[in-house]
Amino acid sequence: MPIFVYTRQNKMEYNIHITDDIDKITTSIIEKYWEYNNGEFSNTNLKISKHFDINITLLIQIVKSYSYCEIIFDKCKKCNQVRKYSVKTRVNFEYVINNFNRICNVCNEYKVLLNEKDKLYKVNQYNTEYAIQNKVWKELLPIELEVLKGIIKYKRRDLIYKYVFKNDTYNTTIWNIINHLEYLGLIFIKRTNEGKILSFNVYKKVIISLNDLF
Repeated sequence: MPIFVYTRQNKMEYNIHITDDIDKITTSIIEKYWEYNNGEFSNTNLKISKHFDINITLLIQIVKSYSYCEIIFDKCKKCNQVRKYSVKTRVNFEYVINNFNRICNVCNEYKVLLNEKDKLYKVNQYNTEYAIQNKVWKELLPIELEVLKGIIKYKRRDLIYKYVFKNDTYNTTIWNIINHLEYLGLIFIKRTNEGKILSFNVYKKVIISLNDLF
């Protein structure tokens, strides 16, 4: 079984995992290396290397080969999930500690994503108003207009894939047209946080304005 050195400081726990079946001197080197108190490591690399009569390069090799440190922070304020990080050196350890945030990376990324979605929604809303006022569909190419009509007609994602894409969902021409229609504010695509498409949608104001085309 690995040896665990358990410590708790400043809302942080860390466990030093040391490979079993290694000699006592190697274990002692690793424990000295990872010893951490009052916000700093107790022993410098130079001090450890002199004490055990090894060079610093070998010291780091030993530590990285036979141990790792698991850092555990208190729960994220947003999602209540415990944050865990595994590091192999003190440099990595200090990087994680110095960049600690009370909100986890996933929640921070989701916050950014929501902000971007909100910005995109506002841009699309503006573009939609512009599109209706200026009747931008009159400037669409015939194939672009057909794609727009197809999205309005078939509504469901599976039917749009079948009849608009002709079952070829890798058709870059159609995707370019759809991206252009979305940019113009004529349609909007609902996606998951991972980017998977849930549905193709046309703004109601656009549909009403396009009634004369059908």
